[in-house]
Amino acid sequence: MIQYGEKLRKKRLEAHLTQYEIAAELDFDRSKVSKIENGKQACRVDEYFQILDIIENLSKKN
Repeated sequence: MIQYGEKLRKKRLEAHLTQYEIAAELDFDRSKVSKIENGKQACRVDEYFQILDIIENLSKKN
């Protein structure tokens, strides 16, 4: 679980995005994004890929 969160954090930081930006797109609390990244909360497979898609799409806008 931690590995997936670390990958998400790495991708998000490479895209220069904040947890707030990701959370807003998913209608999540920022704390949920933080917990996922830190391996303290699991996320469903669909949520994982949704987050990756959002990171990719938002990074294209920046």
